[in-house]
Amino acid sequence: MFHVLNRGVARMQVFEKAGDYEAFERVLAETLLQRPMRICNYCLMPNHRHYVGLGRPQQAGRARKTSGSASSVQGERSRNGLPTW
Repeated sequence: MFHVLNRGVARMQVFEKAGDYEAFERVLAETLLQRPMRICNYCLMPNHRHYVGLGRPQQAGRARKTSGSASSVQGERSRNGLPTW
């Protein structure tokens, strides 16, 4: 079992609108297709997110890296007025 916490830089908001949460869930689903593992629960909050899952610790690190990179790109696009997802 593992717990993953991703927080925005300087605790800045990661999810700014409802579409950001939905986009993240799509990225999470895509990540799980590429790197199968069992996510028991997750919680998305404006400036961070938590996952609790089953699997090897390496899987948690790869999922965190993949979903973290994707949400960073999405956030940057949103701040610059570009279409997201």
